[in-house]
Amino acid sequence: MPATVDVSHVRSVIAFGDAFEWMPPLSRFSVLRVLDLEGFPSKNNCPKDLRNLHHLRYLQLRGYLEKEVLEEIGNLRHLEVLDLSNAYVDALPASIVNLTNLQSLLVDSDMTMPDGIGKLSLLQEMSWIQIAPNTVAELGKLAALRVLCIRGLGYDESHNKAFVQSLSNLGNLVGLFISRSGLCSLDGLSDSGRVPARLKFFRGTSATTFHQLPRWFSKLELLSGLTITVNRFTQDELEMLGELPSLRFLELEVSENCTAQERLMISNAQHFQSLEEMKFLDYEGCLMVFAERVMPMLQKLMFYFQLWKRVGGGLDIGLENLTSLKHVTVQVDCYKAKIVELEDVETMFKDLVRIHPNYPTLELSRVREWQMAEGESYNSPGGASDHGLYDICPPLNCDVYLAPFFLLLTYGCFSTFMHGELVISFDFPSTDGESDDDSEASEQT
Repeated sequence: MPATVDVSHVRSVIAFGDAFEWMPPLSRFSVLRVLDLEGFPSKNNCPKDLRNLHHLRYLQLRGYLEKEVLEEIGNLRHLEVLDLSNAYVDALPASIVNLTNLQSLLVDSDMTMPDGIGKLSLLQEMSWIQIAPNTVAELGKLAALRVLCIRGLGYDESHNKAFVQSLSNLGNLVGLFISRSGLCSLDGLSDSGRVPARLKFFRGTSATTFHQLPRWFSKLELLSGLTITVNRFTQDELEMLGELPSLRFLELEVSENCTAQERLMISNAQHFQSLEEMKFLDYEGCLMVFAERVMPMLQKLMFYFQLWKRVGGGLDIGLENLTSLKHVTVQVDCYKAKIVELEDVETMFKDLVRIHPNYPTLELSRVREWQMAEGESYNSPGGASDHGLYDICPPLNCDVYLAPFFLLLTYGCFSTFMHGELVISFDFPSTDGESDDDSEASEQT
């Protein structure tokens, strides 16, 4: 960029790769408010140039950052958003706690946090934070926090208890996301008498399992989305969730080798009044049964079916009672199953969908197909696959099936209705992994 170009009025700069190498010195951007850079510093910009950006409100830095750059960030006293989630940094400098106007701090969980993070009293968003002795207690001082994403909660019992204590002080929290935390617990919060009553979203994922559903969830009247994996789940806990008036999305997973019931019953028509989507994955084979007039808003349902525990049994789960249902997804566990048993249960699921007044679509998938009864598994040249039979069930007099072998190889699929006919085309990859136009096939029905 020519040196004669006036950049004194520029408020936002985003530069990546070679573009930053040719950018004028940051000192010429006197009113800059937004800065997004990759590869800082450069030949025209040194770390000390950051301290002159007195009006900067948003800063995102990517790639490897030198220690000098991190230290200079602490001089940006008016900074409101700091995003280092795509930067290679081992530890944040102590000067970060001087950013008292900071409202959003986004980092990678591998970064070590400095002492005194509780001084950032205006902080509203914080992710992803690795739970450590010097941070877990400080979190309770961040009373303005609205979104918190943490990792590593369940590996030290003392950290677990300290986090629960801090959580009781976060009355403005709207979203809580917990990942990579092993087996952990959030029990004990009810005893303190204070819960994050404004919580709308809770998500525990990626190798995070809770001993049980926290009892204080019953007080979350604003909770709209819940994703959680538990070691134990009972009928009483199901009814507790059903009483949450705002719950719209529920993803509940019950882990293997746990105390499980044969079935869970949703019978109270006043429960789950707002629920629109439900995923229930109980790997001990527990079935969810739906009574009449329940879940009036439910449109999407996904559940796990353990075939070897239910060979010869019926499928009287009350699917027809879900009057707003539009889509059903079933994962069929093929462990120890025979092909004829698998096909029979898939046929039963198809029949359930066909008699439903809404004609919902049905998606069937097979898991652990390679562990079927000896001599019964499907042989695929690609090896074992979790992909199974997909069944499209519109209110037509035909079914369209995609076998596991073809799903494994399919690179892309496009379907549309043209002049009343269903046109499906497939694009298969060639042996070198690239799309082969000559291998395209189409079928019309």
